[in-house]
Amino acid sequence: MVLRVNIDQIEPVTRDWICKVQIVEIGRPRESLDKKCTFQNLILEDEDECQIKAVMYADEIEQYAATLKLFHTYLISTAKVKVPPASYGKPIHKFYWILDKETVIEQIKPSHEVEKPLPPPTKLNITTFDRIPYLMVDSAAEIDILAIVLRCGPQKNAGRSHHRCREITLCDNHCSFQLDLIDNTATTTASISAELGEKILSMTAQDIFDITCTKRQSLSLTHVHEMLSNKVIAVQLRKSSWASSNTTHATLSILSYTEKEHTSQITTHRTSKKIKPLEISEVEVMATTTAAGSSDGPPKFGPPTPSKKV
Repeated sequence: MVLRVNIDQIEPVTRDWICKVQIVEIGRPRESLDKKCTFQNLILEDEDECQIKAVMYADEIEQYAATLKLFHTYLISTAKVKVPPASYGKPIHKFYWILDKETVIEQIKPSHEVEKPLPPPTKLNITTFDRIPYLMVDSAAEIDILAIVLRCGPQKNAGRSHHRCREITLCDNHCSFQLDLIDNTATTTASISAELGEKILSMTAQDIFDITCTKRQSLSLTHVHEMLSNKVIAVQLRKSSWASSNTTHATLSILSYTEKEHTSQITTHRTSKKIKPLEISEVEVMATTTAAGSSDGPPKFGPPTPSKKV
């Protein structure tokens, strides 16, 4: 008799089982570190939202390519259940499955008389845009983002090669702004994002999206200029560095800020003096807003970009 179970009830010694799962992630086919085989990772989720990794190897990748689709529901049985090898990463489950030629996989279609497809998953591992610069640079690394497509450009050739590419503008659900910070020595630029950025600028990402994309209006920053004009704040900064194409990049991010009483005017000197690298520390600065181009009147930005430099 076949036993109907969920993921947590299945162990290497479990026999004659069947499990209803939905594919919530499909990785790209990749080569093993020793270059001896090609494999592909999938993340499966059951009715209790328990997840497990499944692996396919070279022959099975091609065999199941037309069958296994993202967010489709399946009844799976006779998959091999293994203990994951020791690694630095934390596995999502104490076991993983191997889908091979002996695995029985039946797709549950919406027209199925008995079984119904599982609803869209709610347990998502989403990376927000403001975290991407701080991730380890790894060509094999994969991340998930949830975003709105604001613009999709036409296909075109990449440089002199015959590779086709397309420029797509995305917006996630967080604001990300660039602020010019001025103290008595020089000026530096730092990013502020998520709830902290929305708080200091008194506007949310949804507000910006509604103005620029829904109403198709220009985004005026007059009130932001007035609000931040001559304010003195103490900020905690974090310096992050990452490398790409033999070049090291560095950014400053605002972790927290506290508004100070403006007892004396800070004198600013916009010189070419080199700014020393800032570590995590408190720096007292004056927040100002700047914009490229003419200085006559506050700048206005047109849609569809929801994140603006101020």
